[in-house]
Amino acid sequence: MRPEAYALAALAVAVIIAAFWTVGGPGTAQAERRDTTRLSDLNALYLHMVCLRNTAGIASEELTTARSDLCQSPRRDDPYTGAPYQLEVTPTGTFRLCAELETRAPPPGWLAGPHFDPETGCITRTPPDRPQPAPDR
Repeated sequence: MRPEAYALAALAVAVIIAAFWTVGGPGTAQAERRDTTRLSDLNALYLHMVCLRNTAGIASEELTTARSDLCQSPRRDDPYTGAPYQLEVTPTGTFRLCAELETRAPPPGWLAGPHFDPETGCITRTPPDRPQPAPDR
């Protein structure tokens, strides 16, 4: 084999290694997919708690454990580890929903914005005010 062929083969191997180093390989992609599921679950739990409060009229201190036929109940446990998601309602009425994530940054395409803290894996959101009943006429 000629030296140019060895150099070309070494360059090809270096490019493949650099690609895995940059992208993270298949293991990173799988972890990002699992985290996307977890974050979607947290978002569904947030919407569920808003529904419980606004539609079913459940008090804030009961929202993390309450169930109602009026609101579709989402998954409350991590489907990959079985660990329950952490749900909390603060004294100010803010919802804090957390999951144990495998990656530090939100997965590509996740638009949690300022509500998501990648260090803790928590989404902290203040729910909208309860809708006010229409005035009697």
